[in-house]
This record gives sequence, structure tokens and C-alpha cells, in this order.
Amino acid sequence: MKRFKARVERFKLNNLKGSITVFLTFTLFCLCSLICLTIESARLYGLKVQAINSLDLGLYSVFGEYNKEILENYDLFYIDSAYGEEYRKEKLERRLKEYMDFNLNPMKESNEKAFLDLWQIRIGNCNITKRICATDQNGISFRNQAIEYIGRKFKLEDKMKILDNIKKSKELSFPDLRNKLEQIIRLIRNGAENDPLLPAAQLIGNKVLSIVKNQEFSTKIIDLNKTLSNRNLNIFNKEQRGNETGEDEETIWQGYLLEKFKSYLDQEKSNSKRISNSALDYELEYILFGQSSDIKNLELVIEQIFQIRLEKNLTYLKNSTEKMNEMDNFIANLAIESLNLFPENMTKESIILLWSYGESLNDIYQLIQGNKVVFDKTDNTWRMDLNDLLNLPVSIKKEETSDEIGFSYRDYLQILLYLNRSTNQNIRSLDLIEENIRMNSDNKSIQINNFVEAVYVNCEFQGEHIFLQMPFQKMLFKKDYYFKKERGYTY
Repeated sequence: MKRFKARVERFKLNNLKGSITVFLTFTLFCLCSLICLTIESARLYGLKVQAINSLDLGLYSVFGEYNKEILENYDLFYIDSAYGEEYRKEKLERRLKEYMDFNLNPMKESNEKAFLDLWQIRIGNCNITKRICATDQNGISFRNQAIEYIGRKFKLEDKMKILDNIKKSKELSFPDLRNKLEQIIRLIRNGAENDPLLPAAQLIGNKVLSIVKNQEFSTKIIDLNKTLSNRNLNIFNKEQRGNETGEDEETIWQGYLLEKFKSYLDQEKSNSKRISNSALDYELEYILFGQSSDIKNLELVIEQIFQIRLEKNLTYLKNSTEKMNEMDNFIANLAIESLNLFPENMTKESIILLWSYGESLNDIYQLIQGNKVVFDKTDNTWRMDLNDLLNLPVSIKKEETSDEIGFSYRDYLQILLYLNRSTNQNIRSLDLIEENIRMNSDNKSIQINNFVEAVYVNCEFQGEHIFLQMPFQKMLFKKDYYFKKERGYTY
């Protein structure tokens, strides 16, 4: 019996010899699995961070290729998303993936290989979901960049001066004075052939610029069919009028235009802030009226300034007792000297208008000579005598005089920019920028509508397990890891 019990005890001991090994093995397996799971979880988080970093660095690299010419000459940050060719979204996406791939695998193109790549992340599809171009929404992106740039350096005195010009522009009503002038022409021409006012009346139908100045003007011309304004793009509404902006923003916008674009009187002045070799010499005039040639734009500007001066001079005459008495004497003397050839139905109002016309011609002459003309005339600042009407246009070109507190040609341009404010100014400014960049760079086919200031991207990333495998993931996703990231970048 004792011998039997001893055998049983020995049998139990022999069966328990491997139990500790199994326990330790299972414990070690659980411990290793926990460690691997912890490492793999940390690695998975690192994969996502690495993916975001590579996407951010890729976007930074793409936007680091900003167009040099537009930055140096116009202080604007844009990349040419077409890279000088026809725009294709795939080209920009491919460029982004190249930078991202290099950031993930910096030693890929070298002979040296990394000792161990713990990430093993691959880039899937990169889809550009949105881009903001210079021309979007009637050029609002361009306008905002321009305002942001000039707003940081705008002097208070410059701002107050533009605000004062805007205030003056609000006083104008632009009555239909041209029709009244044409009535005077018909009235005088229907009278006697030797009417002393006939030479003055014959000038009314001519262009103001040809009357006040007989010299060579710029002959530069651009093909409007090739400009952004006439390009067949569904990115802006060409008929949209008016910019819904406040006066502060409008003054800053005008400050940018005046700094970066030339006008008639600026063309011969050297200014490092403006591009020297330009498609048009009268750039501000083009921004106002958008005609193909410098001379056409200048004529339209002069006509509008002339309308302003005609209205202001007429208002002064009607309220000046001294000038009204002078006119009565003039009419009486003229009727006697011309042996009653003076038209009977020539009203006093017609003479006032004709006198204002002559003074306005004189004002325009002073302005295009670079002089100033007071905005609201007084008895002391009125220059044309009634007798000068008999010698037009010779009597216009007197010696140059300038009112110290008057308005210059540049000031009147500011008034016109405000009166004619519209989204057309944004697009026409981009017309000039595009043409000037073409003239001053090797790329003659560049298009400003491909210039981008912001891009938003949706990218796919794939990665493999290293420290822990999950069989169900391969069955469901056919890849170990699969995730998307959305990022954007803007200047």
C-alpha cells in the first residue's frame, strides 16, 4: 500500500514538470503583445503626425515657388499653378506629391539608404478640392492682398488727402451740359457768319485734349482680345458694378493703384516702385476706361475732368455778382461792336455756359502741364476774361500758373477712380499686371487667372503594420492602415 502511494506521488510530480514553462510562455506572449500593441499604437499616432507634416511641408514647398516678377513689382504673393503652361489640376497635384514623397523619404534618390524606416508610409491620391485664384469673384483676392500690403505702410496724410478728394467727388452732380453746349453751337452757326463768338463755338464739338495741347502722346496699344477682361472665363461677372466697400478701404485701394501704376504725368518720372517696361504708359487711365490705346484712355479721362471743371466753373459764375455785372457789360459792348450781329436769342445763360467752357479749357491746360487748379473758383482764382472767348483757342495757352491749394491731375484721377469704382478696376489692373509680366519675363504665355494664393487638399495615406498584425484589417481594407487628411495653405 505504501509502495502504491509512492508511485502515485511520483506520477503527479512527473506530470507537473512542464506547467511552469507553459505559464511563463503565455505570460511572456501577453507581455510582448502588450508591448507591441503599445509601440504600434504610438507608431500609428506617429504615422498620422508624419502624414500631416509631409502634407504641410509639401504645401509650404509648393507655395515657396511664388512668382518672382509679381512679388518684386507689385508686392503680391501668388504661385503660377500652370507653371507657365496650360493649367491642369493633375500637374499641381503631382508637384505636391513629389514634395511630400521627398519629405517622407529624403534619401530615396540618393545611393545611401536609411538603416530602418519605422514609418513605411505611402501616399495615395491627392485631390485639390479648392483653390483661390487672383481672378476669383471679380479679383477680390488680388484686391485684398493689395489693401493688406499698402495698409501697413499708408501714411495718414496720404489717406486724409484721398478722403478729401472722395468728399469733393460727392459734391458733383454731372448735369447734362454737353447738350446745352451743342445747342449754343447750333444757335451761333445759324446766326451771322462773322459772329465774334463763332470761333469759340466751333471748338465745342472737338475733343478737349486736341484743343488744349498739340503734341505727341503715347502710341502704345494692347490687344484687348488677349486680355483677362475679355477671356472666356466663368470666374467673374463682367457686368457687376460697384464695390461694396467703405471709404477707408477705398482710400487704401486707391493708394495701391497710385503707387504701382503710372499715369500720363508719371510716364517720364523714374519710380522704383513701378515697373519700367510696361505694356501701356497711361496705366491708371486704362484702369478707369479699359480702352486699347493710351490716347483713347487719356481722351476719356480728360473729358471727364473737363465735365467736372465745367460744372464747378458754371456754379461759381452763377453765384458771382461781380462776374454777372461783367457779363452784362460784355454783352452790351459786343452787340454794339458787332453791329447787331450778335444773336438776339443768345441768352445770358448761354454766355455763362460758354464762358465756363473757356475757363474749363484753361483749367485742363494747366492740369496736363502738371500744375494745380483750385477746385472751387473765386474772383481771385478765375483766369479767363470774357474778351478771351473771342480769341479761343489761342487765349487758352497763357503762361503756366498754379494754385498752391488746388487739385493736380493726380488728384482728379483719384476723384475719377472713386466715381467710376467697380470690380472692373480689379480686373483691368490684373490685365496690366499680366501684360507687364509677359513683357519682362521669359514666359510670354503666362495667364493671371492661373495665379493661386490658396489651395485646399484631401490626401490619402497608406501604411503597414510592423510591430503588430491585425488580420481583419487586411480583409476589410486590403491595406494595413488607410486614412485621409485635409489641409490648406494660403498666403
